[in-house]
Amino acid sequence: MAKKPKIHVCERGKHCCKRGGEEVYKAIKRELKAQDLKGEIKLEGEKCMGLCSTGPSVIVTPGGVQYGGVTPEDAAELVRNVAERGEPIERLLAKNQKKKKKKD
Repeated sequence: MAKKPKIHVCERGKHCCKRGGEEVYKAIKRELKAQDLKGEIKLEGEKCMGLCSTGPSVIVTPGGVQYGGVTPEDAAELVRNVAERGEPIERLLAKNQKKKKKKD
């Protein structure tokens, strides 16, 4: 049985908080409800996740996909993508994820 996906949102970190991390968390929470996925995808609000330069940051597990510069407007796409277990959303990938992908 596969682990349920989990979305970790930096909402209380010093930099992400200033850049709208709490609003991103709330938008994702609303989308989980709107898409009727509340029990299928877990949402966790986090303190600093070490991706300060790209905040607000989101990490999706399993897989550890790291997104940066996420806005509330990205919530619907992000939730849908996680539910469908789709390929990472290229335009939202954190800078360090883009570098890893190019090396492969």
